[in-house]
Amino acid sequence: MQELLNFIFDLKKKYYKRGSYLYDVPEEIPIQGNYIKYYHYPSKINILKLTTDIELFDQKIEVLVHKPDGIQEKWEYENHFGFGGHCSNFNPEKLVIYCPSYPIFSIMEMHEKILNKYSQPNENLLKELWGFLILSGHINSRKEALKDLVDYFKMNGFVKDTINEKEVDEWFLFELGDLQKRYRWLNTTIESKTEEITDQEKNEKKQCPICYQEYTDVVKTPCDHIFCKNCISSWIETNHTCPCCRKSF
Repeated sequence: MQELLNFIFDLKKKYYKRGSYLYDVPEEIPIQGNYIKYYHYPSKINILKLTTDIELFDQKIEVLVHKPDGIQEKWEYENHFGFGGHCSNFNPEKLVIYCPSYPIFSIMEMHEKILNKYSQPNENLLKELWGFLILSGHINSRKEALKDLVDYFKMNGFVKDTINEKEVDEWFLFELGDLQKRYRWLNTTIESKTEEITDQEKNEKKQCPICYQEYTDVVKTPCDHIFCKNCISSWIETNHTCPCCRKSF
């Protein structure tokens, strides 16, 4: 684990710079909740703020999600949300992640937490480490930093070569408190609809629209479309609409 700690030190030296702006949330991952209006004094702008949390190395960390207040293309938004010059790519739905108390803990503290939780490095540690690095300050060239971290884990045989970097990058978003509740609700909803599937419905469409094979362990979504349970469960891990009608879950 000491070699891993040295690598993290080197990674931070190479990619970190001053600043509290942390992470752009991909458009396809809607983080919903009770956003409240908030005046951001450093930028002198009104923004909408959602307070949520994530558990990293068995410690709960408060996380803030910010988005613009309204659709006015104010130049003041550029710096806070990372828009292009003169708001050329202004998006009123853009979400960014901030951590109100960063760094959340030192690398030495993180190392101790790793030793307490993991006997050896694995994929779960990789994801938690990347979440820690994202919430520990501003990363310059995030894609390159992630690639270096994933390559280190691959090179040392800690993870498979087929590991998906995008899943590692977005893992912490799906661990945020509100998203966890949302996905638990969705899975519960799908489970509860299973008994409503009739033999007639199964016979009308014999192939799953996702895998194009005969149904196995059939379930129905809230919008009344039928899928294999494993297929739709995998789908909703990275998508938030029905594969058939595109209705939002």
